Amino acid sequence: MKIIKRVSAIIILVCFFLPLTQCQYFLVSVPEFPPEKVEEAQKKEGTNYKYQINMAKSFEAKNFGSWVFLFAFVWPLLITILQEKTKNGTFKALVIVAPIFCAITIYYIGYILMLGRPLYGGYIWIVAMGTFAIICVIEAIQLIKNKSNKALSSDAASGAG
Repeated sequence: MKIIKRVSAIIILVCFFLPLTQCQYFLVSVPEFPPEKVEEAQKKEGTNYKYQINMAKSFEAKNFGSWVFLFAFVWPLLITILQEKTKNGTFKALVIVAPIFCAITIYYIGYILMLGRPLYGGYIWIVAMGTFAIICVIEAIQLIKNKSNKALSSDAASGAG
């Protein structure tokens, strides 16, 4: 399960460099156009364009929002590395916090994907983030169960003596 989690985190990071979604905008200069004229204008060449959302290409170091986007793709790998490198349980709280981060990230990036038509990067991100989120929830449940089992066994041991 750790290997799948690590691979999912790497794929999520790679998705930062892939086109996630595509929006289509129609350029109509007069808002009072009759519907027939709008359809006619949309059919003509050069009156509409498609805009692909690629996080890496739109990253601006001076923009705080760009750093938030980058963090949304980097944090899964950071948490995975921290959990794997620390054996003594220093970062056990990350196991509990990770599902919350997953929910926030899925909402945040999912909103962007719903603005347009998802492209291959968006579909890859959905599968990788879904896999990562499921593993995080399973790990959190296992940690909570282990703590409750230890508490019950310590209560039973202290009550028996």
